[in-house]
Amino acid sequence: MTVALLVLVASVSASLLRSSTSTCGSRGVFADGFSRTTCADDVSPKGVRTYYADNVRKMYQRKMTPDVCFQFCRSVENAKFFGISHGKDCYCTKYFHAQSTSGGECDNICEGDNKQKCGGLEKSSLFEMHMCAEGNSRAEGALTAAEDGLTEASDAAGEGKAFWQ
Repeated sequence: MTVALLVLVASVSASLLRSSTSTCGSRGVFADGFSRTTCADDVSPKGVRTYYADNVRKMYQRKMTPDVCFQFCRSVENAKFFGISHGKDCYCTKYFHAQSTSGGECDNICEGDNKQKCGGLEKSSLFEMHMCAEGNSRAEGALTAAEDGLTEASDAAGEGKAFWQ
């Protein structure tokens, strides 16, 4: 009974790890890190953008910060960048088109954190999103360990002995 339980736990763990590493895109996570890129007037077409306010029910919306915007945008397929303007307006995009203007600075305080700046009246604070290589290698290592544990547990169960012996 105990060996069967260990085999089941190892099997479920390996399955979960496998789905979270090799198919992370299908689970809806396309990035695990971000960095500030620039402050610019983004003139990319509105049609290539996905807006937080249009896709998150009002009752679930949080006061905007770069991290809140990232948490939303990291699950938007094909989004490589995100922008925040007016201190609160978050959008995700495949690309941005920075236009040089004299339209001020990114000096609006973020609604959710008065220590950070979130765009300006005409400009957006723009960020790139990426996958951290170290995170991928750690996940692959965990998957391999889980699969090895599953193999050991299955072998032990087949020989009729306890896994920890």
